[in-house]
Amino acid sequence: MPRNNFSRIKSVFLFFFLFCSLVYAEFPPTYIYKLAPREVFFKFDFEDLTGKRWTSQSLRGKPIVILTGHRYLRYDIREWARALKKDFSDKEKITLLWVANPSRLRWETLHENVIAEWKDFDAPIPLIPDWHSQIGRSLKIFYNSPNIIGIDSTGKLIFHDTLTCTKENFLLISEKIKRMCDKVPPFP
Repeated sequence: MPRNNFSRIKSVFLFFFLFCSLVYAEFPPTYIYKLAPREVFFKFDFEDLTGKRWTSQSLRGKPIVILTGHRYLRYDIREWARALKKDFSDKEKITLLWVANPSRLRWETLHENVIAEWKDFDAPIPLIPDWHSQIGRSLKIFYNSPNIIGIDSTGKLIFHDTLTCTKENFLLISEKIKRMCDKVPPFP
């Protein structure tokens, strides 16, 4: 008889698990594969720290550059943000976004605390918390280095580089962004 009760408990647990996964279907799947250059970037809908919504559909028509990395790299990423903002975003050539991945924080960390910490940091560009690590999983991002992601005006991934902010690296990324803005293929 105890074995039968164990089977019932397993069945109830399995049913509960399946029911919850259907109810919370908006949570991104864990099987997202890594995108390759020239593939369509996944559809996203994020809200930044000020409450403004950023969707892949509303940003079509203009190239997008996304910066991301571990939170302890925020000062290096801020240098990228300032430099790219000055040369491209302020001239309205691209949409420049900083996507932070707070999904690796301890489970008891409150969303409000994360948002307050990032607001205190005062990023020079829109900062978007990616609570479910959608961008990180779609590109299999290595967060221990700043990541620069380029998406063209049609929504296709053009480049994904992991570089620190140096003059040489900035020139390399600037050239890729210029080619993306001029709709010149970045790859031979």
